[in-house]
Amino acid sequence: MRKAAPASRCFAWGGGALAGVGRVRSMTGYGLGEGGGIRVEMRSVNHRYLDISVRLPERLMSCEAPLRALIASRLRRGRVDCTVAAGALCEPETAFVDMDLARQYHEKLLLVAEACAVPPGGSAAFLMRLPGVCRLVASSTGPDRWPEVEVVAAPALAALVAMRDREGDALKTALAEEVDRQSEALERARAILPGSLAQQRARFRARFAELTGAAPAAAVEALREVDRSDVREELVRLESHVAQLRAALTAAEPVGRRLDFLAQECAREWTTVAAKAGDPAIGAQALEARLAVERLREQAQNVE
Repeated sequence: MRKAAPASRCFAWGGGALAGVGRVRSMTGYGLGEGGGIRVEMRSVNHRYLDISVRLPERLMSCEAPLRALIASRLRRGRVDCTVAAGALCEPETAFVDMDLARQYHEKLLLVAEACAVPPGGSAAFLMRLPGVCRLVASSTGPDRWPEVEVVAAPALAALVAMRDREGDALKTALAEEVDRQSEALERARAILPGSLAQQRARFRARFAELTGAAPAAAVEALREVDRSDVREELVRLESHVAQLRAALTAAEPVGRRLDFLAQECAREWTTVAAKAGDPAIGAQALEARLAVERLREQAQNVE
């Protein structure tokens, strides 16, 4: 019959509910679970991938694989450090002395003393302190302890996830504000563009009339310059990117990498807009949008 699991308790600094549909989750969190003589502590910080580090007593090393699987079932990105302490759960360890190794050390000690013409000067205490001679080993194989560890690790992980969700809610608000700033800059640039193009066409028509008789090639180049200044295609792509950013903020799956990619695409398009438009007013909107994109990318580095 399976042994009953001990009662456990958990703590989450920062609070928050478990992850649900449409939540942005941070990669920073902390969770603690205690019960039945076991203590499980989990911390997570930013990382490009999911990197799990587990520290266990020697008697609980068999729990490492299921503990890693448990963490991976709830998280997708972040550096996670998990420490398990279970002194009361572990059977006593006994001292083991490797006599063969001690004899080898002693023989080498005598050889060195003879070669260097110095007294050996060794002692039993000295030999016991040499690497590998004396060590602690488990007194028996012991039962499978994963059920006892799992019942404490699960609420510790839930507490960590809860804090990451709480941090994610704040990140989602900040990210949405930067997306709104981009959207506003996009609408202002779109409103400015018709008048800007009309002014440029009038200017280039005058220049064309001036150059038609003397330099036809220069006149043709002036007309081409009008087409190059039309950034309507870039604004259409930006509108699509902004819409995808909004959708990512309500997605159920981890979106950190998607946000970073979309931010890069937005930055590239806004740079093109500023370079092509040739209008200071549109350039100012592109600059404001680029600043919003950079802030968004910085925040997205914290998102799972």
